[in-house]
Amino acid sequence: MAKTSIFFSWQADRDSLTGRNLIERALGRAISKISKDVSLFEPDRDRGALILDRDTKNVAGSPPIVETIFRKIDSAAVFVPDLTFVGTRGGRRPTPNPNVLIEYGWALKAMGHARIVAVMNTAYGEPSGENMPFDLRHQRNPIRYFCPKGASDSVRAAARDSLAKDFESALRMVFSSKEYCENLPGEIPNRLNRLLDQVNANRYEKVRPSHVAQMLGEENAIEVEEWFLGKKAPTFSQLLSVAGLFGIETKWLQHGDGPIYPVDYVRLPRIPVEAAHFLLNWEGQADRLEELHLIRAMNDAGGLYFIKKSKRGHFQIYYTPIHVSEVIGASGEADLMALFVTLELLYKRYTITGAEVLVVGHQLTDAEVSLLVRGNTNPGVLLENNRCMWWEDIWDREMTKNDYWPGYHALRDRIERCINSDAHLMKWRAQIQGGELTIDRSRHDPG
Repeated sequence: MAKTSIFFSWQADRDSLTGRNLIERALGRAISKISKDVSLFEPDRDRGALILDRDTKNVAGSPPIVETIFRKIDSAAVFVPDLTFVGTRGGRRPTPNPNVLIEYGWALKAMGHARIVAVMNTAYGEPSGENMPFDLRHQRNPIRYFCPKGASDSVRAAARDSLAKDFESALRMVFSSKEYCENLPGEIPNRLNRLLDQVNANRYEKVRPSHVAQMLGEENAIEVEEWFLGKKAPTFSQLLSVAGLFGIETKWLQHGDGPIYPVDYVRLPRIPVEAAHFLLNWEGQADRLEELHLIRAMNDAGGLYFIKKSKRGHFQIYYTPIHVSEVIGASGEADLMALFVTLELLYKRYTITGAEVLVVGHQLTDAEVSLLVRGNTNPGVLLENNRCMWWEDIWDREMTKNDYWPGYHALRDRIERCINSDAHLMKWRAQIQGGELTIDRSRHDPG
């Protein structure tokens, strides 16, 4: 189930112990309580239906800050600004943080005043018609609490407890209101915005809704931008086109079913040239393979995974029954023998005929592998680190220096002995080393 976000706009001008930290903890406590209320939200097994969001939290890389914040506000259900006075303006009137006011103005445009729950620490001044900025004077007064800088732990705790109750009451009022229920953005805008977050996770130049509109061949960006804001619903055909642009699963974008990225199980052929042919080709006529990532899990089992990346930046994720370790049976041993020769063929193709396809090895942690096979995380983010040359060395009898994991040398020595006793694989290997075999000859028989 898609999460509903509550965006917190905070300021750092006042003491954080009595300001940002106190507010965020109180708001988090209120969210935790009401998000499990089945009278307001559908039951959710993943810690409730609401999340507390702020600034560029959970956005990977170095995103454009202002743009990211505005997009988050656009897709949020509720906006919570800290309007505590932090300075003065003309006439010595107190004023909130200017950045918070900018975000407040954006939220008014995006969602209207009914879904804004402002908060204020009155230790720095009480709100009134005279001292509030003009565009805030006629809005509902903020939730107020009093907690001066240097307050004791007990005073801060009491203020936090009281504020949490006030937040809970205000949020319940918002989520049960007729206006909110009649203007629910639905899950498709949430998925569209989540799609952009994932696509942009490892991109320097970020994709915006206007770019999506241009890629779809639209004359302007207005309609597509309204999809992301939940103001207009795209057709299933349009969602199919968006999914095709970024190589994500159509059924996820249309219905929320399955993973975001395609994840498939594959058993590599034991004929090395056929396995290499499969690894070095992209499934689909309109694209070509650009990168192949060979991944071993960093655990005792050493499961084998691989990711293909196309020239259009699309990903295909595969998991296999192969374990690059001693955790194998008789069939697993045969798979490893074929894999060693397949990797040698890949290496020869990679080094002799030129790097038409970049082949990179990795070792990933259990947590990273779990994220990978779930298919809901941009694979490019997981591939940024943990590069490893294991795939280039494990079949090469001259490469004995590196010890990539416990038992690595024992495994490679044993599999080499098995290959040496297999006449068919030795013929394949001889042709690879003699330059007689190319991957393009996918039905070549060594005789």
